[in-house]
Amino acid sequence: MNIIEGLPQRISQKIEITYKIGDAVDNIIYSTLSKTYIGIGTTEMKSLLNAFSQIKQNDSYSQFVEKAKNRIIGYYAQRCESIIQESNLDTQNKEFDKALYKLSLVPYGVDCYNEVLNHMGTIYSKKISYENCILLSKARQTWSSNPNKEGANTAVSYLKQMKPNKENQQEIDKLLTEIDKKLQEDEKKEWEFMLKQYEHEQALKIQEEQNEANLINTCIQLGFDFLSNNLQPVNIIENLLLW
Repeated sequence: MNIIEGLPQRISQKIEITYKIGDAVDNIIYSTLSKTYIGIGTTEMKSLLNAFSQIKQNDSYSQFVEKAKNRIIGYYAQRCESIIQESNLDTQNKEFDKALYKLSLVPYGVDCYNEVLNHMGTIYSKKISYENCILLSKARQTWSSNPNKEGANTAVSYLKQMKPNKENQQEIDKLLTEIDKKLQEDEKKEWEFMLKQYEHEQALKIQEEQNEANLINTCIQLGFDFLSNNLQPVNIIENLLLW
């Protein structure tokens, strides 16, 4: 910081700003850019504001972003197969959200991008099958231990949480038929209303699942939910990308 003599007295400050594009989780920096600015003002704060006001968009920023983009694509192009293998291992361990998170990191523009999207769809289907089996098992156990109106309500509440999946539909229909036969006539009207609600909600879910964009967004959201629940605090990115 320098004091410029004269009236009014002014302060000159030279600041250097370093921009970085990186991945805080894997501790990688893809691109850096340093810029120096000189600000002048009647106070220290005003001289800083004057320096920051000189930050303008130009070709060097575009090149900085483009360099990062190319490195990101190159990085994931090299790691694509290993990411898919890691996601397979996570899937075998029933860590579906972790697998989806890893796959969701692969950006558009990488050669294996379409392969990754297909893989995400496969893992999402396995996740749904696994979770549906758990919910269906809970519905069966609930009805088996309480074969009455209350048990039917709880069983259906589990069924409502299930995602559309043809694999489970036969077992669901079997359970619903069993409940329907067991309930007494005075409970039937309430049961039939609840059943219609369930069928309507399932029809809406099927419509949503058939939308490919919704499926991709769902997979990506599950991945980021996994990240937010498992990310450890990162104090500083230290390592430059070397590959």
